[in-house]
Amino acid sequence: MCQRRPGACRVCHPRPVDAGAVTVSTREFDASRWNEICESSLGCDEDLEVRVMRTTSRDIRGNGRLRARTRRVAAALVALALTCLPVRAEAGCGCEKPPPKPAQVRPQVTYAGMPVTLFSSALVAGQSYDVTFRAMGGASATVRGVAAERRDLADAVVKVQLTVALPALPLGPAGITVAAVGTGAPILTIADTDLTVAPTPVALPTVYGAWSYPGQQAAVGRDGVVYLSLDLTGLTAPLVFEAAFNGYPLRFTERDVLFTNTQGFLMQLLVQPGDPSTAEPIPGMFVYPSALPSLTSDTLHYSRHEFNTYYLQHLERLPHATDPADADWHLDGTRHIDHDHLIIGIMGRQNDGTLPAPGATPTFNLSVRAYSLFYLGLVGTGGISTSTDVRIDSFVPATTSGGTAIASGDKLIASPDTVSAESGQPLWDTYTSGTRSYDAGGITYGSNGDVFTNGTLSLGGGSILHGDVTAKQITLASRATITGLRNILANLMSFMWVSVPAGLPDLGAVRVSNAQTIVGPGSFKVSGLTLSKGATLSIDNSAGPVTLYVTGGITTSAGARILTTDKNPEKFAIYVASADKVALGTSSAFYGVVYAPNSSVVLSGGGEFFGAFVGGSVSLGSKSKVHYDSTLRRQ
Repeated sequence: MCQRRPGACRVCHPRPVDAGAVTVSTREFDASRWNEICESSLGCDEDLEVRVMRTTSRDIRGNGRLRARTRRVAAALVALALTCLPVRAEAGCGCEKPPPKPAQVRPQVTYAGMPVTLFSSALVAGQSYDVTFRAMGGASATVRGVAAERRDLADAVVKVQLTVALPALPLGPAGITVAAVGTGAPILTIADTDLTVAPTPVALPTVYGAWSYPGQQAAVGRDGVVYLSLDLTGLTAPLVFEAAFNGYPLRFTERDVLFTNTQGFLMQLLVQPGDPSTAEPIPGMFVYPSALPSLTSDTLHYSRHEFNTYYLQHLERLPHATDPADADWHLDGTRHIDHDHLIIGIMGRQNDGTLPAPGATPTFNLSVRAYSLFYLGLVGTGGISTSTDVRIDSFVPATTSGGTAIASGDKLIASPDTVSAESGQPLWDTYTSGTRSYDAGGITYGSNGDVFTNGTLSLGGGSILHGDVTAKQITLASRATITGLRNILANLMSFMWVSVPAGLPDLGAVRVSNAQTIVGPGSFKVSGLTLSKGATLSIDNSAGPVTLYVTGGITTSAGARILTTDKNPEKFAIYVASADKVALGTSSAFYGVVYAPNSSVVLSGGGEFFGAFVGGSVSLGSKSKVHYDSTLRRQ
């Protein structure tokens, strides 16, 4: 999940426009529930002024009209998270979320086998208790636990708590009764409005592809919110997910979705902070309407950035390693937040405009697509222009056995100002990493050097583009050729934000005049990167990936080199959290991925660039060659 301040993990993707009829309805937030949620779920000021707010939502397509109706828990959560400024749990490892407020039960949504923690002044440390969970249909299960003193995630105060594993129960609302062993007298009773039993989690794929999970059911709470559990264990690469319920029509928008985890933390919203009635979707996070609304739900588009930083900082003996005595806390005293076990809540409506009934949803097939954060290839958030005699195409180098292959699909891309190539013959093509070698020999060129831009593609005289073009406008100079399709862009793309995780090792301004080495695995903060002519920066990523978060600009002079031990481009990443210029000039081969959506990116020199590149305006210098890693392109 993304680091929530200010959103380090948003990916570029077009946000399609609903071509169907759109009408406006209003939905009121329940003011009484707003305070309740503030008290129990988010670290907001307890004196927060309660306001009844209205948000707009497009009308559903179906048999009924969308009626204005008060939404409760999740709607209040969304509104509250957009307007209040909670105290954050700072850890610098992705553990930067608003801590939950003190409550009688936490979390309020989880699934069988996961811990449920109960709080009450009547609990006595060391005393055994029977905890009975009762589903709304009458099914019940009792588990036994011993109360103990532990730090509360909400306020870090040591309190008596009772933690038990949630037993298997029917999906939906469940009430709780706690009694001391041997007495039978209840000391704590919690209504089923405060706990929802979610389904066991769906393990999201860690590799690219299309996936189907048949026979799924989601849980519906007393408030009509639909909940689905997700397991993201082992997912460290930046990925984009799209998901829909096939067989369960559900209408919802960006304002209707939130992610929590099984500890009770609010993890992610799909809209930017501000007034919920006008809040815009976060770039890379959105919902688009179903093409078959009578059969399927709307589709959620969700982006997750690299989590190598998070996992590396939780290794044994590092400051952010978890406390062996209490896994909810780090050894340095900061909160540990679980990013692997998530609950998605959707405030949807059925096609007749009604809320889903509490309990379990009908059975459906969950459809999921996963693809790379860098699936678009070479990107500029401006336009694309080339000088004369530029060649744009695709290719694959020799395999380790000496054979060759042609990539199935690859992209050169940009998005509304300009990607340009200076005079000379820059080259855009593709190669495949993985089991293939990175040798220059045995290259087979292909016609998958596609180009995308939100702005104008200006192809210089004598240039040849072996691939398809999608652009707002296409301009060809004399003798310029496009071998593939020419598509005029209808919907603009949004590109993710970049922010620097707190607590990273700070290398300051890295200035290399001779030679310097950065040893991984690790993620590092860099205020600027400068390589003088002839200088060499070595990236030792043999033991694991190296990621640089750059807050300033990058300048590598002609003849300078950035060398990586492991030539897999995803093992060396540069994220630029500024609008400063990024100028990469190299006399050798560069292997890596660069994400600098607000910067002017210049790739120049006599060397070659392997991987994927995202910039603002992007320039390809004389004789530069850019090779897109086509394994990143799969969608």
